[in-house]
Amino acid sequence: MNRRGFALIAVLWLLAALSMLAGGSLAVARSGLTASRNRILLAREAWAREACVEILLGRYAKAGAEVPLSRKLAGLTSSLDSVGLGRETWCSAKLEDPSTRINLNLADPATISALLRNDSLADALLDWRDADAIPRHSGAEAAWYRSHHRIEPRNAPLASLDELRLVRGFDSLTVGRLALLLTVRGNGAVNPNIASIPVLRAALDLPEDAVAVLAQYRSQGQPVHSLDEFLGMLSAPTRRQLASRYQELQQRLSFTPGELTALVTGRVGESPLRADLVMTLVPLPDRLAVIRRETE
Repeated sequence: MNRRGFALIAVLWLLAALSMLAGGSLAVARSGLTASRNRILLAREAWAREACVEILLGRYAKAGAEVPLSRKLAGLTSSLDSVGLGRETWCSAKLEDPSTRINLNLADPATISALLRNDSLADALLDWRDADAIPRHSGAEAAWYRSHHRIEPRNAPLASLDELRLVRGFDSLTVGRLALLLTVRGNGAVNPNIASIPVLRAALDLPEDAVAVLAQYRSQGQPVHSLDEFLGMLSAPTRRQLASRYQELQQRLSFTPGELTALVTGRVGESPLRADLVMTLVPLPDRLAVIRRETE
């Protein structure tokens, strides 16, 4: 091969190298552009999220201390669904009262069994959240999870309800059915004025006539304000039966909201990105006090 042939090959190799370098630079530029765009979107979504926080707190305060708490909370829950903020930016906020549900991390074994009505599911759940490595009669610990799913049980309180999908026997259908009855937030007390009947039965082990009395008063829009008032509504035999559990029921019942949970989201257009925030709030007569913020 003559000198001209070598020169031609060198030029071709140089062009190939330059093409690869240009392609790499273009890929890096595109990646940087995408990253910059995502940062801008997340910043806008975070601003939208904070706007909903201020709207939520402002509307509660504007309602005034004289408005009953239940009415203020009901209004807030329904009025913050997809608030448009302009330029394809919107936010939403959902207010929840943990006392309407059973706290999955604090419920005792009897409550878990009464709710699930399945010994295998109850034992598997209790094994997942307890600190020891000894499986219950129908439960499962590390050996089972390692051999079937190559994961370790948490052996600690659940971080979210979605974690239930990892527990042996809990499929998506079961978790979806339980989502309206369970929570991982709150102090474990149940509000009989707003909790569902299945929650009352499982969490409080109330006689059927006591549940019927609660259901009747709720259908008439008459809240119960204290355990003593509730006992006074019941027949003498049922009142005596529950009076023997007075201290236990006093701890398990909450007739007014204590801590509330706000799930706040900011979004921009059709972007799959979103800015989420979970706030723990305490309702005061004139304002909602924010005691914890958890960004996701």
